[in-house]
Amino acid sequence: TKVEGESTPKKKEETYKDRLGRGEDYWKGRVEEWRKKLKEYQDNLETLRAKYNELTMRYNDSKSTAERGNLRIERDHVKSEMDQYKIQIDEAKNMLDKKIPEEAELYKAKPEWVKQ
Repeated sequence: TKVEGESTPKKKEETYKDRLGRGEDYWKGRVEEWRKKLKEYQDNLETLRAKYNELTMRYNDSKSTAERGNLRIERDHVKSEMDQYKIQIDEAKNMLDKKIPEEAELYKAKPEWVKQ
């Protein structure tokens, strides 16, 4: 059973909301969501980078023109995927460093809610 008055300090803290009535959980959730995306994009990029390097080695070692052609096509494909992830990483960093803090300021959310 709950002791009377146990939740009072927490309640007081939670009463502050932004201009649209959103509290700390909403803002921390947004930051967390973008941090997860950023990590996922970075992990995917690392995986692709390793694959790209492996394809480059295989390409350099190959004596077969046909195989080299196939490896080059595959490597170009990996490279374009890597470029996509770089764009997404930049977008996620921009959301975390600029967009979300600017939005928080606009809606009068507490700055510590969007600290990374």
